[in-house]
Amino acid sequence: MEIESPPKPKQHEKLWFDDGNVVLSTDVHLYNVHRSILAKNSTVFKDMLELPDVGNLSIALSEDIAKGESWEGKPLIRMVGDSDEDVYHLLMVLY
Repeated sequence: MEIESPPKPKQHEKLWFDDGNVVLSTDVHLYNVHRSILAKNSTVFKDMLELPDVGNLSIALSEDIAKGESWEGKPLIRMVGDSDEDVYHLLMVLY
């Protein structure tokens, strides 16, 4: 019996910005968004993104952000425990 691996997240059609500089990942989608927008509108993102070496990928920030994890050279933040729908709605409010 083969165990199927879960499908890999794909780029979101509306919330994938070519000039984005951080990628949020859910179990369904990847969102290429802007650090400045996240930090301006969310104290949680602001505090996380102000930690030393965020974006340099040289340290692990938490269990949810693995050391050196990136997508196309941009920091990848796994939104573990957050549904894709919730992340989508949050980002739509910010954008």
